[in-house]
Amino acid sequence: MRDVLAAEEDILRIGHARTRGYGRVRFRFSEAEDRFPQEQPHHWQGRLRAWSEAMLAQALPPEWDRDGVFLFAISFPTGAILVDELLRYTLDPSGMAAWLPALPPPDPALRILERPGKAFASGKLWCVTAVAHHERLRGWNAAHGLPRQDEWLVRRGSVYVYLYRGDATGCEQLIQRLWELHTNGIGARRNEGYGQVLISDPFHTRYAQGFSSAREP
Repeated sequence: MRDVLAAEEDILRIGHARTRGYGRVRFRFSEAEDRFPQEQPHHWQGRLRAWSEAMLAQALPPEWDRDGVFLFAISFPTGAILVDELLRYTLDPSGMAAWLPALPPPDPALRILERPGKAFASGKLWCVTAVAHHERLRGWNAAHGLPRQDEWLVRRGSVYVYLYRGDATGCEQLIQRLWELHTNGIGARRNEGYGQVLISDPFHTRYAQGFSSAREP
């Protein structure tokens, strides 16, 4: 890639109206930390537990009972095409991962644990909150020379936060399920890069710490 770009002085033109001077892009290469490293299973459990403890310490008051509570987040860095059991496009991952709880109803007055949770192992799961939006996905079928049927994509960067309450055995089973979700992805067209899953992105703890520090007097 460096050799190809060097022949063009690291400048390419992309998009429409390139002959009119639009779309000029300069590329620069630099070493950067991999935000989505390939983790090993034996590191997985410790990292997720540490993420849960850090976020619970930020979000919950000291008197709140955190015994047996495990918090985790599911992020879609590349977006995902999700459908429900009737093949309708949905924002809810539980349509394709039946063990996950459904998105919470839009009732801010109803507390998390006052809602009926989804039974999992020896405990229950709740969806705490989500930041997700749909985006129209268009494409082109080069083999037929025709546009592809439009689909609805859960926008990249969408995040879902879940809470589990149960014993240690149930938590271990949950973490195993999360490892499978992270490894296999979710949704349609995964061979095209959609449906990648990141569990408990470290970005969230770094952002939360910075936000808390900024609010200190």
